Amino acid sequence: MTSGDVVRSNVNRVYRGFNADCGERAEQFSAPRVTQPSGADNFIRLAINPGKGAGYWDVARLNDEMLICVAECTYLSPFDYVVSPQNDVLSIRMVVSGELEIADRDGARVHVERGAAEITSIPGNYAHEMRILEHERFASLTIHVRSDRLAQLMGLSEQETPSMLASFQDPDAGFRSCAMPLTPAMANGVFDLVKAPYSGALRSRFYEAKTMEMLCLFVDAMRQCSDEEQEPGSPSVQALGRVQLARRILEEHLVSPPTVEQLARRVGVNRTRLRHDFKCIFGITIAEFVQARRMEMARRLLRDESISIGVIAEAVGYRHAGNFSAAFRRHFGVSPKDHRRN
Repeated sequence: MTSGDVVRSNVNRVYRGFNADCGERAEQFSAPRVTQPSGADNFIRLAINPGKGAGYWDVARLNDEMLICVAECTYLSPFDYVVSPQNDVLSIRMVVSGELEIADRDGARVHVERGAAEITSIPGNYAHEMRILEHERFASLTIHVRSDRLAQLMGLSEQETPSMLASFQDPDAGFRSCAMPLTPAMANGVFDLVKAPYSGALRSRFYEAKTMEMLCLFVDAMRQCSDEEQEPGSPSVQALGRVQLARRILEEHLVSPPTVEQLARRVGVNRTRLRHDFKCIFGITIAEFVQARRMEMARRLLRDESISIGVIAEAVGYRHAGNFSAAFRRHFGVSPKDHRRN
């Protein structure tokens, strides 16, 4: 059996029901560094292959209905992989560092950046792509749970289940996602998991206890969002989908983004409502979002010293390098030249 076969066998055993096959993921990990503590058959640590990056993924199968991944790693190039659960699944992600993208079957991508708590409903046998972006430390907690079992696992009655969460648990929800800001308590919880001082079976038990706490924090945040929907002027569950689509369109056209009026027409709502819902859900205006994404793109391009600052300026939508440099300094507090030097 090759090292890749060893990794694939271990990952598939723990992932059963939540991903049909680890596929390309096998080559990303170093088989000799796959560890499985005694007495913890459903817990493995996967060390990143040194040729691909550094760090690890801890994968723990907590029960038949729930699996978690705790990641702290850095990749030298984008890490792409396919996820295809055999059952309807909810994937809840809390990202404290780094960025990832989720692509549906049509190739449209949802960007999940650091400081976000995100939920995706995935129909059974719906294969979709994930991408972890390169060169930045990626630290996150992902909880995969059977869609029809989450409320029962948490002891929630139908009346206690937030309306927003119920919409994702609906068997007809299809493939959809929604993000909200990570709360300080969620962020601290992810750091507790990443920096857990325990090892072996004790670490597995710690993950199990901490996961229920993190689910409570996430459901409570969704309850608050659901309560806000009842207030006049607050975004509805349907508005979340429109705003997610608007964000996706903006990410695909950062260099020359549509006007707010054009964007509103594309998502089927008037521009005043779009502005309000976008700011309410993401905490920033549409213009601020575009500017932040442009600056993040520029920061990544600056890592390649063969690309001139003038070319980078054009790549992120600036005709003049001087205007780009001034915008970069306002955003990051340092010039592009000094950022590259450091």
